[in-house]
Amino acid sequence: MITRRDAIEFNLEKPTPFVFVDLKYTGKTDTLILKSQAANQDGATVWNVQYESREMELSGFVYGETRQELDANWQRLHSLMSSKEQIRFEYTNHIGSYWINGLISGIPDEGARVQKVGHYKPVTCTIYCADPLWKIIGPKQSAYFSRYGMFKFPFSIPPPGIQFGASGYRVAIVNIGDAVAPIEIRIMGPAINPRIENVTTGEHMEFYYTLSADEELYINTTPTQEAITLINHSTGNSRNAFDLLLNVDEQGWEFITIAPGENRIRYIYPKNTVIPPVVMLQWQILLGGVL
Repeated sequence: MITRRDAIEFNLEKPTPFVFVDLKYTGKTDTLILKSQAANQDGATVWNVQYESREMELSGFVYGETRQELDANWQRLHSLMSSKEQIRFEYTNHIGSYWINGLISGIPDEGARVQKVGHYKPVTCTIYCADPLWKIIGPKQSAYFSRYGMFKFPFSIPPPGIQFGASGYRVAIVNIGDAVAPIEIRIMGPAINPRIENVTTGEHMEFYYTLSADEELYINTTPTQEAITLINHSTGNSRNAFDLLLNVDEQGWEFITIAPGENRIRYIYPKNTVIPPVVMLQWQILLGGVL
């Protein structure tokens, strides 16, 4: 168990400044079920299901060979736990490594100091995670639509990976996570009125703009980081480009996501396009819980 701020690591190896004992409630978190019930209706109609925030419990020991070393290690831990900024927590089990952002909430429970082959002091604290989903540690998943008719793999893709169709601007992406994943999209010009669709979910986005060869349209569909940015690589300028969105009242318009399982993604451009754009997709594997 590692927390990334000043790199405090709880592990099972002894002696170590921070000894890991247990991390509870890493599995499935609570769900909020939005439902309604009409008069004379048996049961209810479910409209939406959402994950609630997560609270985990970390327990361990702080160790020092001397009392002074113990107190110094306690000061390091308290400095981390007092942070008002979210902390990255990394967790490794027998099948993988994962990370999640969280805050230490409440007052940590400190036990009595024990002097036995050094000095030990137990601690238990609650970690509050506003975003309850775990991310796999490693590079983001990536796929390209290329004007050269090639698909490039700059990152490692875990099985079953990505499967490409026969036409150059269609791709089948397999999301091996168990939660819907937001996506980052980069459309490098030239491009006329770009439109990208997740045929599987029916979600699509369309823009009323002609990208020059020096321009890029960047889209991030993460709920807490939603962004549409127009970047000019010649001048180095960039601007908010939400105003370029087209047909937002059309059925199926949505910030595109990647559902668990196979997703068929399609990029559409005018038939008379001389130089098709390059489109890059990136996403993270998200997990509702880990062991």
